[in-house]
This record gives sequence, structure tokens and C-alpha cells, in this order.
Amino acid sequence: PRRGDSSTVNLGPCKECQKLQALRLQAEQRRAEATEKRSEDKRQKIARLAELQERLLEEEEKAQANANTAKIEEEIAHLSRAVEELQQPGARSQQRGLLQQRQEQRQEQ
Repeated sequence: PRRGDSSTVNLGPCKECQKLQALRLQAEQRRAEATEKRSEDKRQKIARLAELQERLLEEEEKAQANANTAKIEEEIAHLSRAVEELQQPGARSQQRGLLQQRQEQRQEQ
């Protein structure tokens, strides 16, 4: 059949156009997959950040508890030494003398 002849049957787009269309579809699919992957990566990063923040908070709470425990232990040790000193013979008179010295120092300031 000749061009323009009404007897020709339209078989659709030419092979080159079909290849281009297929390439466009592939490119669009790859873009969609890349976008989805980026979204998934972001979701994973956000989840990981939330997990790390939670762990950090737990560690900070532990550290604070340890610091409080250390302060309490230090105070107990200090009080224990003070009790031992007071239980020694003559400690009361020494203690009175120390108290008197401290009061005098405060008055001077």
C-alpha cells in the first residue's frame, strides 16, 4: 500500500516510538523506586534517632542516679567518720573547741 492510501491499517506507534515510551516508563519507575527508597531510608533514620534519644535519656537518668548515690555515699562516709571521732575519748571537748573556733572565724568574717 502507498502512503495515504485508505487501505493501510494503523498498527499503532512505530517501533522507535515504542522503545522511547518503554524507556520513559522505565525511567519513571526508577524515579518512583528511588523516591520510595529515600522515604524508607528517612523512616529508618527517624526510627534510629528515636531509639538513640531514648537510650540517651536512659543513660542520663542512670548517670543522675549514680551521681545521687555517690553524694549519699560520700555523706554517709563523712557522718560515719564524725561518729567515730565523737566516740573516741576526749572527742567531745575537742569538738567543742572546733565549734568555738568556727564560730570565731565566722564572726571575724
